[in-house]
Amino acid sequence: MRGAGKQTKAEWFSVQHVQFETIHPFLDGNGRVGRLLITLLLCDAGLLSQPLLYLSLYFKQHRGDYYDLLNHVRRTGDWEAWLGFFLEGVKRTAEGAVSTARGLSRMFQDDRDRIQAAGGRKTGSALRVDHSLITPANHWDPEA
Repeated sequence: MRGAGKQTKAEWFSVQHVQFETIHPFLDGNGRVGRLLITLLLCDAGLLSQPLLYLSLYFKQHRGDYYDLLNHVRRTGDWEAWLGFFLEGVKRTAEGAVSTARGLSRMFQDDRDRIQAAGGRKTGSALRVDHSLITPANHWDPEA
């Protein structure tokens, strides 16, 4: 790990996750809360505008490594392997989220293209319905 005070925010959040999981403050739900805290910390730091990065699937897919590395840090204080694992998880999860978002965007565009190609007098209404389905409620503009 870099010298004190020189960690990136993502590295710092990985440390916070280990500390939370080590403290294990609740009788139940520590894992879920600990993983959710990563996302909330990323949002709070301004690294995410919305809580769309959730590392649970990555940790589940690599469950053995996840627990082995958590325990290794606790036993030895050696953070390097844990940091590499955590940052790889952030990278892969982010890449998956971007890929999913791009795929959804293409699907929405394909739907709009099909609606427009169908033509007819109901095209405008169908496009407004399509728009309302993909516009978040907190950004909905009834005048659009």
